Amino acid sequence: MSRPRVSGWRQRRGLGLVTIDGWTWGGAAALAQTISESRLNLAMALLAEAGGVVRGALALEREVCPQAAGVAELVGRELRLPEPSLCPDAAVLTAYPLGGGLHLPALALAVLAGRGITPLALGTSPAALSLAFLTADLAPAIEALGPAWGLSGPPPLEQVAVVQSAARRES
Repeated sequence: MSRPRVSGWRQRRGLGLVTIDGWTWGGAAALAQTISESRLNLAMALLAEAGGVVRGALALEREVCPQAAGVAELVGRELRLPEPSLCPDAAVLTAYPLGGGLHLPALALAVLAGRGITPLALGTSPAALSLAFLTADLAPAIEALGPAWGLSGPPPLEQVAVVQSAARRES
């Protein structure tokens, strides 16, 4: 198998994760909507269904993550879903593949497992692969994945966060 081609990567620090497990898609949608209505900016959602249940993580700026976890607890309690958990210190590494299908996440997981690094969450699309880590695990993950993906040097640090304007939120 040839190495999947990666065109670039970036890192985002200063995040927290609200994780859910055993939820329904309706519950996850209600949570995302309630977080939005609470005017908390959701940086990323990494969600998947397996065996009829949804699990995954919602990434938010570290400062608002405890508030989002409180919102998640209320939504979960109201819908009788398992209690969410909070990971207050996380980072996300995103790679932009040019091809390779599911070979890129498979290679990433194999390389990380070989180094004893466990991602907290993983999300894929045709455009990108995102891996969430404890912040302390980000540097070793970058060190392991760079050579595997044919990338040198650290990924750029994402320094821009998109925030919806108050005027737009009211419409």
